[in-house]
Amino acid sequence: MPKLISVLLKLSLSVFLLTGVLGFYYLSGGQEADALLCAKVGGFASLLFSTIALFEVMTLENMRFSTKFMWVVSILLFQIFTALAYYLVDRKSVKQPEQG
Repeated sequence: MPKLISVLLKLSLSVFLLTGVLGFYYLSGGQEADALLCAKVGGFASLLFSTIALFEVMTLENMRFSTKFMWVVSILLFQIFTALAYYLVDRKSVKQPEQG
């Protein structure tokens, strides 16, 4: 399960970033319909990324309640920005060691 979560996080983040760049490209070229499609796909990818990060925070057993509460509230309020900060900064420090 941790491997699946990591793959889904990387995939949704990649889609979010790619659609952001493509949307900006289309918008600068005057192709509003394509830019809007990129915004919709990127918004869904952002929501998926944040939901997965939120699920992971809530299911971690080795994280203190106060830290977990702070991450949950932050992710709910600031969605993609906090989820991205969690993914890049704190996830590695609290992630449970993989058992194989």
